[in-house]
Amino acid sequence: MNRASLALAVLLGCGLGANALATQDQAVSQTLVTGKSLDKAAAKQSITSVGLQAINDAAAAAVIGALDTQFQDRDIQFKLGVVDSSRASLRDIALDGRGLIRLDGASAWMPIRFQALYDSDTQTVGSPSITFVAQHTPSDLDTKVAGQLDSLVNRKLAAEFPAQPVAFDLSEVSVVGGDTHYAVVQGDGIADFAAEGKSDVAVQGIYDRIAHRWVQVEYQLGGERQDLEAVIATR
Repeated sequence: MNRASLALAVLLGCGLGANALATQDQAVSQTLVTGKSLDKAAAKQSITSVGLQAINDAAAAAVIGALDTQFQDRDIQFKLGVVDSSRASLRDIALDGRGLIRLDGASAWMPIRFQALYDSDTQTVGSPSITFVAQHTPSDLDTKVAGQLDSLVNRKLAAEFPAQPVAFDLSEVSVVGGDTHYAVVQGDGIADFAAEGKSDVAVQGIYDRIAHRWVQVEYQLGGERQDLEAVIATR
C-alpha cells in the first residue's frame, strides 16, 4: 500500500478493524484487491447482526486498496457513506455503496459509488467496481485534453488486445465534477476491432489541471453512461 493506507488508518482508527491487501497476478497482469474485517465475532453473522460492521470494515478496506492501485503515489482520503447490502447467495452478500474521496488534499470531495461482493465465510470483499458520480451539469473539455484522452484509451486498448487491430474514436466527452485542481471527466466512444466488429466504450478519468496531465483513465467495453456515471472495473 502507498500513502492511501494513511487514509485507511484515519477511517478505521476507532476500532473498526479492517485491513487492505493487494496482490499482483503476473500471469494475467491484474491487481486483485481484498478488504478483510478482523472482527472474529462477526464471522458468518447475518446482515442484521454485528456482521453489518464487518461488511463496512471490509468494504472500506477494499475501496481504499482499489483506489490505491489506480492513484499510485498520491494521498487519498476516503469517507465511507451508506452501504446497501442484499443476500446474493448463502455465502455472498451484494454491496452497493457510496462514499467520498479527496486527492492530495484538494478542496473538493468527489463522490463515488462502488459495487462488490462480501464473502461472509472469509469476511472479505473482493475487488470492487468504482464509479465517480457526476456532481454538476456536464461542461466542455478542452479539445487538446480530449485528444490526449482519446490517445490514452487507444493505447490501453492496444495493450489489452495485442493480437488484434483496434482503433478507438472518442465521440463525446465532458467535465462532470472535481474542482480547480482535478477534473472528473467522462465520455463514450467506439472501439473498432476491424473484422471482429465494433463495441461501445464508456470512459472515465481524472485530469490534473495544474500539472496538465491525466492521473487516471479507465474504460469499459460495451458500456454506456447511465445517469452520468461510468463503471470503472478495477483490473
